[in-house]
Amino acid sequence: MDANANDALTALAAIWAQMRFVRLAVLVFSRGAPLTDWLRGPDRLTCALRVSALAALLWCIAAPSPVALFATLTTTLALGWACLPYEVDNSGTYGLLADANLWCGMCCAWATGRTASEGWQLCAPAARTIFVTTYCFAAFAKLNSGYADVRKSSCTVFTCFVGEGFVPAAVTGRVLALLGDRATLAILEVGLVTLEAVEIAIPPLLTFGDLRGAALVLWIFHLLLGSIAYDYSALEPPALFTATALAGCWRLEAQRCRELGSCEHVLSLLWLCLLCPASWIPAGTSTPPGVLALPPMPFPFAACGTALLLLTLLNGLGPYLGYKTAATWAMFSNLHVEGGWTNHRLVPASWQLCGMAADLVTVVDSDVELIRDYHTHSCFGATFEGNDAFARRCGIRCVSHANSVLGRGGDVSVVLPFRVPFWQLRRLISLEALPTRRDFHVEYIATSEPAVPPAGVEGASGGKGPGGRRRRFEVRGGRIVGDSDRRLAAPPCWLLAKLIYFKSVLPADRDCGVCHGP
Repeated sequence: MDANANDALTALAAIWAQMRFVRLAVLVFSRGAPLTDWLRGPDRLTCALRVSALAALLWCIAAPSPVALFATLTTTLALGWACLPYEVDNSGTYGLLADANLWCGMCCAWATGRTASEGWQLCAPAARTIFVTTYCFAAFAKLNSGYADVRKSSCTVFTCFVGEGFVPAAVTGRVLALLGDRATLAILEVGLVTLEAVEIAIPPLLTFGDLRGAALVLWIFHLLLGSIAYDYSALEPPALFTATALAGCWRLEAQRCRELGSCEHVLSLLWLCLLCPASWIPAGTSTPPGVLALPPMPFPFAACGTALLLLTLLNGLGPYLGYKTAATWAMFSNLHVEGGWTNHRLVPASWQLCGMAADLVTVVDSDVELIRDYHTHSCFGATFEGNDAFARRCGIRCVSHANSVLGRGGDVSVVLPFRVPFWQLRRLISLEALPTRRDFHVEYIATSEPAVPPAGVEGASGGKGPGGRRRRFEVRGGRIVGDSDRRLAAPPCWLLAKLIYFKSVLPADRDCGVCHGP
């Protein structure tokens, strides 16, 4: 078993490094700049971290081993922490937690005289729990009135986008003409209900079901979505797998919309098609025991796993308790919790014990590029003649909203004005603008008057409107001038600055298209 475990960990190291390298290559390519520009980075620390991460990846690909995997995990975690929060999205947040768990497992194993493969096995229950928890949050976020509206649902927009990216235009037009608008809308509605049902079923299947069946459902689910979400966390006993079979244990972080159709995504789909779990998981394999069913674990492993699971829970609960809305595994869910009202069907706005998400300001003008261009949207899924006509007739807006700090590919448009929590504007000004600009201004409207939720939004509760007077924060010669609100110049503590930030919303809080990918 030890030999199998070592072979399994070596295979995991090779596959993990290969897919990380492909993702990194696409990231650099999408920026339209040479590799040297990306490696140079904005400062020396970032440059050193990027160079070391790339070198470790190449080492792990060329000569996979536990030591090479540990070096790659170390450099990747350091780079990820340095990039927080803006360059780490939903999948990146999960990646940090999962990689930190494996890194801690290897550290604890070596510190207690165990092998790296034993550390991987001992940290697997916590990793599997984190993996399942993120799926729970993703499914729970979709229980809102916006997602259930087939004309606004992210599932509808995403389906149109996938159709644009992978189905020939002529075929799309013929199918739409054959089915008609009503039948097409009915199919889309069935699709969004099915998607939510499967996503709700995945956590219990991974926890209690047959491992082969659960992995097969997960495989089909992500094959239809056109994304990858395999993870070593769902698997534990290395005796079940050979080195080549463990190619199914790799994970590629979920892709944002702009990455569909990229060379990375095509490669990912090819890998996914080849890695059907039925081909590498023996029939009748039982699901590994859950955390509560495991025998007592050594304290270091239990402590690390518990701490990381608590971080996972705190991150996922952010929208419902009001202290975070970005990178909380609510991507493409149409969930709205900003401004003191919510469209979630189960969690009312009164649950937001922290008022950070409720206190919105409307940014109307700024000469700071990061703030002015913070909210962007891109139109897709309606570029083919058939899609465009169908979308217009049915009132479907194929629009994806996102924040520019995460980067977007293709044609995007800047939306101004937009609304963000006061805390996020404070973060942008105190940590991004003040240290780099001696002269700038930001004009905004503070929310001050209670109001009903936006018209036409069903299932909403609570609310504050965009009332308030127009204010101006201005810096001249490095000094704050006028009646600028000095609170915006006070930076948050370093830990909150790393872990908490908010997405922006439209001025009227209208729920159209995909609600923010980040």
